[in-house]
Amino acid sequence: METELRERHAPWGTFPWPEWPDMFLERLAAEDFSDATVLDLGTGEGRLALYLAPRATRVVGIDTDEVALDSARRLARERGLSNVNFFAANADEANYRLLVRSPIDYVVASYFMSEEAIANAAKGVRSGGKFLFACHHPDNWIESGRVGRFSFGEGRMEVLLTANGFRVEFLGVDRLVVVYENLDALAAAHPALHEKFRGDGRWSVLSERDRDGPVDLTWATLVGVALRP
Repeated sequence: METELRERHAPWGTFPWPEWPDMFLERLAAEDFSDATVLDLGTGEGRLALYLAPRATRVVGIDTDEVALDSARRLARERGLSNVNFFAANADEANYRLLVRSPIDYVVASYFMSEEAIANAAKGVRSGGKFLFACHHPDNWIESGRVGRFSFGEGRMEVLLTANGFRVEFLGVDRLVVVYENLDALAAAHPALHEKFRGDGRWSVLSERDRDGPVDLTWATLVGVALRP
């Protein structure tokens, strides 16, 4: 199994905010999707599905959020993408093979992850197919004093993938430590995150740590590639 740890530090406002970490984009670029059927879990507004559609034969995105799916379908029409479809389905419960109704070459996921989805991906992808994902790492927002519920570390993920019959090819952690001028700057940069942290108490933790000075916030992603033998 190949592993990698990548970390960089940068002040807010000095770099373009990435859609996905470079590590994830590199792993996607290393795969040949040209004749592939791809299933995107937790697709939301279809960002990953729409990114892969020009590169693949067929892409199916699933999510439980009907409003987000409507946006994904509209974006597909606007971009003239006829090989991507979006369906309402729960990735933790769905039978992927019945949903797609053709052999699945790749299951992908971008910031959606669960133990149930890993098990379903193993059942759904064909022999020789792959599971590629980017999900929150336990170091994500570590300064807030709480590990996210849907965060997965390298050890736990390797155990889960192996237990479900995958052969792990790559697990890497991409850490971006962003330096904000102060708490007000952090709140202005990420209003939704500010509201979330205020609601669950994490803003108080940050306030106690960095009341007046610069604020560091780590954005950490676990990137993985696993083969179904």
